Amino acid sequence: MENKLIEDELNYEEINNAKGLKYKLICPDTKVSEDPIIKKWLNGEKLSKGDNGIACYCKKCNLFFYFKNENELKITKKICCDSFRYGFICNYCGKIFFTSSFCCLKNAIKVSYEFTIEDIYNNSIILYLMLFPSISYIIFFSTFYEALFYGRRAKVENDEFSAYKNKNTKLFQFGMIISCLSLLLFSLIYIFSFLVLYLVIIIILIKIKLSKDYKKQ
Repeated sequence: MENKLIEDELNYEEINNAKGLKYKLICPDTKVSEDPIIKKWLNGEKLSKGDNGIACYCKKCNLFFYFKNENELKITKKICCDSFRYGFICNYCGKIFFTSSFCCLKNAIKVSYEFTIEDIYNNSIILYLMLFPSISYIIFFSTFYEALFYGRRAKVENDEFSAYKNKNTKLFQFGMIISCLSLLLFSLIYIFSFLVLYLVIIIILIKIKLSKDYKKQ
């Protein structure tokens, strides 16, 4: 009887030949992974499209979509609107997060680190700059700063899924300037202390690069 009621509450909307679940999140801290409606919808999508799919959420249209895999997600254009990026369900806290607005610390560190590594390999200039220990330290320290504070979720105006970096106040801007200057100062003071860490990072990056080149062959 309970499953029947939940099934009746599933509200689907078809847009651009794609079927999405119409469901508005009242609070950004909602654990969608434990929501009975989302769980019912997600189980149905997995049965038809496979367990390795990716659930996405558009905060403007309040629509959930399910892609079969990451490749389908990348090649699929925005289905509903072009105003916002998709949100995803966090594997740690079960909440919705965006790549520019993190829900919890674990996910923030994971996503920020992955984006940093990807940027390094996709940008030859950054890759060359990594040869300098001080710049290497700045890049990786900035990654953790993004995860700890800069990219954490915060309400800005009417956007519940915004981040601290979007706060346009003089106090926040002053804090950002002080943080950047402090980061530069510390990187110069402790450049030799972090030389060992720098060498370890370079070795790891070279091994990953060689591994990827070998697999391509």
